[in-house]
Amino acid sequence: MQQSILLTLSYDDLKVLVEQACEKAIHARFPTDEDINRNVASEPLITYKELSEEIFGGRISLVTLIKWTQMGLIPHIRMGRRVFFKRHEVEKAMAKSSRLSSRR
Repeated sequence: MQQSILLTLSYDDLKVLVEQACEKAIHARFPTDEDINRNVASEPLITYKELSEEIFGGRISLVTLIKWTQMGLIPHIRMGRRVFFKRHEVEKAMAKSSRLSSRR
């Protein structure tokens, strides 16, 4: 059984409570660019081997991952001759691409 509590609030108090509740709900549903950038910037970069093991459970060979990278199917970061990945970007690309997600 639900309990009911009756309060007497002024218009301004009610307005503040509703605004705070709305801001909290909106922020939870739609994080700000600052929140997203903070999370992305702190994400470590992973190598081909780590990508194969951690994301694909070792089921996808390094040669296949290299080919997918060259084809532009997997977002990557090139530092000199080395190639790195951000886990969340690869997972997002997998979700969008039926070719990658069907292998999962």
